[in-house]
Amino acid sequence: MSRAVPLDHAFDKVKFAELLKRAQGDRQQNTFADDIGMSKTYLNSYLGAKNDKPLTPSTIKKIAAASDNRVSYAELLEASGYNPDKYSKGFIKSYEEIKNSYDAQHDKIEARINSITGTITTALANKGYKWSGKNIEDNQFDFAITLYDMPINAWYFIYIGKTPLLLREHSTQLHSYGLQLLKMMKPGEKISFVTDNEDDYKQLQKQELPASQIYASSILVDTDNLSVRKENFIKTACEYSKKLPSLL
Repeated sequence: MSRAVPLDHAFDKVKFAELLKRAQGDRQQNTFADDIGMSKTYLNSYLGAKNDKPLTPSTIKKIAAASDNRVSYAELLEASGYNPDKYSKGFIKSYEEIKNSYDAQHDKIEARINSITGTITTALANKGYKWSGKNIEDNQFDFAITLYDMPINAWYFIYIGKTPLLLREHSTQLHSYGLQLLKMMKPGEKISFVTDNEDDYKQLQKQELPASQIYASSILVDTDNLSVRKENFIKTACEYSKKLPSLL
């Protein structure tokens, strides 16, 4: 890579290699190379202190951002031959702004997920079902319970929503879930797709999973009042029965 930015002092390739290894942490080289947008071969030339040309400040910024605070942008700049005072101030501000924005977004996501889960658990309590929380080994599910003295013993929930409302943006086109659900669930278990958006609920009502040996439903909730407004069973290969548990 040609150097387009003039150096302020000599490039210490040995020191830079040490910082680069620290930035990599316990990641595989392929993963680290992908994280910073660099080929593995080119990355190796710097990890082995074999490249005499320093990276540009913009590339170094990507390394610092991907280092998970193991090394600073200023340290990498200094080892590369750049005066950190010329470049690091804007990066620090940008990093803090991004982090603050991410934290705020994450808090909003968590609050939204908790409000939907709270609505579901309130409805379960109102129905008088005997249930307990179920370990979720697959992150496709947002919530899951084990039911007792019921025709089904496992009930899974996926929260449908548009970012930034929820942790995962799930499509309302459920046919894409068909094969996945069969792999994740046992025949005769139930899955519910939950939303607090009327338009999404209308789309969910149109969906079918005709080849799936499970029960399925769409649920519309009002998280402000912790109440379930509607639940509609989705057509699957299992025959619907009024004895099946529902939130209404």
